[in-house]
Amino acid sequence: MVICAILIAYSRSMIITLGNQKGGVGKTTLVLLLANWLVSQGRKVIVLDADRQLSAYNQRENDKKSFSSEEFPYPILRFSLDRTQEEIYDLLEKLDKDNPDVFILVDTPGNLSVNGLVPCFLRAQVIICPFLYERKSLDSTGTFIVVLKRLFEGMKAPTIVFVPNCVRLGVGTKEEKEVFEQVKEAFSSYGVVTPFLKDLAAVKRVNSFSLFKDQQNAVEQCFGKLMEVLCQR
Repeated sequence: MVICAILIAYSRSMIITLGNQKGGVGKTTLVLLLANWLVSQGRKVIVLDADRQLSAYNQRENDKKSFSSEEFPYPILRFSLDRTQEEIYDLLEKLDKDNPDVFILVDTPGNLSVNGLVPCFLRAQVIICPFLYERKSLDSTGTFIVVLKRLFEGMKAPTIVFVPNCVRLGVGTKEEKEVFEQVKEAFSSYGVVTPFLKDLAAVKRVNSFSLFKDQQNAVEQCFGKLMEVLCQR
């Protein structure tokens, strides 16, 4: 595969932070899907669970019971934000330098007021923002964009990648679909909008070990676009 060849040739580390103002947009599921997909493409991954709910970390603990005889392909580490911003930034800096060929994925809380969150964005080369095609999610994503613009004012900003998540085809009125297209166009002014991830039961059955075939098919277009962005950094 062309994507696989590009990824193997790509030898730099990269910190990728997933975030949005609103919880419930599928950040943790997306983190695990992306981690599993990157490993399937021959890349090394570390997942940092900075969300106080520890959903990714707890998923790994549960998976240890189901995959007890298997060696897990990447670590999922608890990453507390109960530190000073300088300490968090330095920790991320050290992780980046100590792992020169690893994609470091940071799963963050769905609340921008959490102390310690700023360094997770400042130290990222790419910020992935999953969102839903529903009013509250779109509004909160707009707020997230405003916050990032202020945070990186006068600085070189990371690439922002917007992922339309849990999309149900055929749902919504004509007027709603027109609004969604307008939103996609608006988000494209601030970053890259990937192809959508469908609202599929297979995608929701994510684990922290590997992708099932139907999951691989479901994420192929979205993550293929994402990889184009990562390899341009």
